[in-house]
Amino acid sequence: MAMATVTLPCPHPEQLQALKEARRFNVAECGRRWGKSMLGAYLTGRMILAGKPVGWFAPSYQLLLGPLDELRKMLAPMLARENKTERRIEFHGGGSLDCWTLDQPEAPAGRSRAYALVIIDEAALVRDLEKRWTASIRPTLTDYRGTAWFLSTPHGQNYFHQLWLLKEQGHEDWASWRFGS
Repeated sequence: MAMATVTLPCPHPEQLQALKEARRFNVAECGRRWGKSMLGAYLTGRMILAGKPVGWFAPSYQLLLGPLDELRKMLAPMLARENKTERRIEFHGGGSLDCWTLDQPEAPAGRSRAYALVIIDEAALVRDLEKRWTASIRPTLTDYRGTAWFLSTPHGQNYFHQLWLLKEQGHEDWASWRFGS
């Protein structure tokens, strides 16, 4: 079998800063067009190339479609199997990607899964983010002692903002950044 070539996005200087300073839990509050989803795609690609499982969470199906299409294209040479109904992609080398929407509060997004990385895209727009994070998403990181990235534009003094403050409050597992567009 021929070697597959995958080209990951090239992080810009502010993204490189965040990658360098990253902790287990990371909160990036960035302007529109900063490249939050691109950073998430870069992190996802690296983890999948390492053969690990990734969970990508978005507030709605509409906000999931763009990143999912980009990830599918970017990682196409490694794609082994895809279940579009379950929004699950498995890759040669053992990596996998599960995509979840967080628009149904009663739906247990991610439950019973184990991830090395979770991306919560446009996290400030997730209704009941605190409940979704503590009850469903954070437990998925236990088996791998995985990392989480909350990526979003600002949206008021909500739970996303509270997460952003954790670094300032001295929580060593947390890192946060604020970048403009």
